[in-house]
Amino acid sequence: LMFPRESAHFVDGGEHRRLRAPLDEGIARIDQRRLRRRVEAMSADIIATFGTEGEADLLLSYSALISMLAVADLFGLDVGRGRELRDAVVALVAADSVAQAAYERFEEVLASALRSRRDAPPDDLTASFLSHPNLRSEQEVLQAMVVMIFASYGATTTWIAQTLGLMLTDPRFAGRLR
Repeated sequence: LMFPRESAHFVDGGEHRRLRAPLDEGIARIDQRRLRRRVEAMSADIIATFGTEGEADLLLSYSALISMLAVADLFGLDVGRGRELRDAVVALVAADSVAQAAYERFEEVLASALRSRRDAPPDDLTASFLSHPNLRSEQEVLQAMVVMIFASYGATTTWIAQTLGLMLTDPRFAGRLR
């Protein structure tokens, strides 16, 4: 995963600016209201499963999941594909014998999104990256997607988990949960 690739993460100067522009422009185009509605709906669906299961791992079953589902949605991936991405990332960061296979699965999910957007591009980050003149090959588009996902997933997962931890353990928040 961490070997140098042709992406904004691994290059400097003019090449970095060229590969970074599609990321910045893609983020600027995100419909914040739509994203909020989608995240609220996905969150409610996840939380609804807690009652039927009787318990929940708030890190893996909520924080890590909603983070990936939200970013997957930005790329036009459905919940099933978002779960596949999350599972691949969890296996990948374990850095054991399945890490390489997990990364290959991760890239395959993204590559299938690229293929499905070629002919009839919807309004999502995948289509935005595919049409951006600074991304000159499908591999550069794929790596832009990887950078965006990894840049957002870990930080968002940690932020949500830390917020939940405070809400559940800090007495200053107890009144807000009742």
